[in-house]
Amino acid sequence: MESLKENLKESVVKTEKEAFEDEIFRIVPTRYKEKAKNIFQFLKLQESFSWNSDGEIIYKNTVIPGSNIAFLVNDFLRNRKSASEGRYVFLRALNDVNLPKYLDVNKKLYQNNKIIKKTIMYARRNAWLKL
Repeated sequence: MESLKENLKESVVKTEKEAFEDEIFRIVPTRYKEKAKNIFQFLKLQESFSWNSDGEIIYKNTVIPGSNIAFLVNDFLRNRKSASEGRYVFLRALNDVNLPKYLDVNKKLYQNNKIIKKTIMYARRNAWLKL
């Protein structure tokens, strides 16, 4: 009877990676939930990429301090202008592990397998406008 209770407790307790998946699915927009699920399934299979209990990504046995897998996947799917901590390392890791093209929602991130930094355009007042 006690072993049955222990088995139930173990099945209820989620692993750290599953906990972060739940956090991702909570913050990702509804239209990207399936893509987020597929990205996580793909990343779980990669040996050079993982994350710790705090959500910090570990790429090639190096912890990226201050990064959070949940925020990084959300940023990747939504194409945010402000960069989360570890964003460019995360993008490089996705490129290195050959993330399938159908999972790349933001087609601007990869052009000829190169990570492109977006150019910032500043608004200028037209010279011909007179106030």
